[in-house]
Amino acid sequence: SGIGVYWGPHGQAKFLEAPARALGKELGSIIARAVQKGATLMQGLYMAGLRLQRESMQLVPVEFGSLRSSAFCRKEE
Repeated sequence: SGIGVYWGPHGQAKFLEAPARALGKELGSIIARAVQKGATLMQGLYMAGLRLQRESMQLVPVEFGSLRSSAFCRKEE
């Protein structure tokens, strides 16, 4: 691999949408479990967002560069 390998070994289009669809039930479970254990809804959503971010980063089409390293989750109130 090297700079300029745009699709890498696992890269694909819709790198955020595909995991969101595939993990929909799991993300809902993460939120529900967090709230049941006393976390706020915002904290549960944040935890689910981190899970989605972790999965989607593996599918980002650019192996090296700003796109992969720019992923983040942020709470806005």
